[in-house]
Amino acid sequence: MSDKEAKIECPCCHSELRVDLLTGKLSSWLRAGDSAPAHGADPSQRWDASADRVKGRLAGNEDRLDRELGKERERSQNLDDVFDAAKKRATRRGDQSS
Repeated sequence: MSDKEAKIECPCCHSELRVDLLTGKLSSWLRAGDSAPAHGADPSQRWDASADRVKGRLAGNEDRLDRELGKERERSQNLDDVFDAAKKRATRRGDQSS
């Protein structure tokens, strides 16, 4: 490690981060349990990729919720239709036996 670089340990995941003191950018990191640091990878790209995956997952969840709510409304209507048909049959049977 040079004078232009700071070594920091993440308190949460215990990864080792190396920061260039002149630019303030992350120069490398070593995940907890890994033996070789990852150099040259831009963490902002990884962050953007992760954020895109989360946005995609949220959009998919909204679509899934809308589909399931539609199915539930349809199911409720179908149950109402079945109940009405059974009610009509019951009243017809009651009228025939009188």
